[in-house]
Amino acid sequence: MKGRSLLLSAILFLVAGLILILTYRTTRTDGVVIVGGIMFIVSGLLNIFAYMVDRPGKKEIEAAINAGHKPRSRSSLSSAVAWISSGAAVILGVCLLIFTSTFTPLVPFVFALLITMAALYQFYLLAIGCRPLRLPAWLFAAPVLMLGGAIYVFVQKPGFDHTEQIIMLVTGISFVLFGIAMLAESILIGTANRKALRQASAPAPESGNHESVANPANSVIEVKALDDHTT
Repeated sequence: MKGRSLLLSAILFLVAGLILILTYRTTRTDGVVIVGGIMFIVSGLLNIFAYMVDRPGKKEIEAAINAGHKPRSRSSLSSAVAWISSGAAVILGVCLLIFTSTFTPLVPFVFALLITMAALYQFYLLAIGCRPLRLPAWLFAAPVLMLGGAIYVFVQKPGFDHTEQIIMLVTGISFVLFGIAMLAESILIGTANRKALRQASAPAPESGNHESVANPANSVIEVKALDDHTT
């Protein structure tokens, strides 16, 4: 597990949580649905555009053939997946914009699901994902509190200003809590990884190669001349 990837996730969740906390009085569930619909449409169109731009052109194919290489191509499966996923994102975005009132009651469920998944990831990271490193036990407080926040958000019914403010505020606090936990874990894991790297790159202490004088293999055998006996 690398601390740098955790740091990026921590920053994203911190930003999202702070936005929800700062705007919880004005942010509404229908506004979340509308923003989500726009994001789905934009991401789907960008994926289609990127797929079309990255398609190998005629000059690229000819250059590869002249160089004796196999031209870059795309399988029918990858093309189908790209078009289907991008089209589904655009269709979902349009549905969110047209049927906003239908999707609005699902916002607490979606937020509760996101918080629950983040909490389960925290449990996995602390129990298994960071092995052989052991992180402090107090970090388990973050996912426990997040599960409580997920349950609280799930039982809320949108429609009233006070209720929607609570949904946004609790979700924002949960995201910030998750981001802080991830930030602490990234620092601890990064520090442990750097320490292990320094230990691995450090020269091993020279072991004494001097053999003991008392070793029988090294003892000097004195050879005496045989006495001449006349018979």
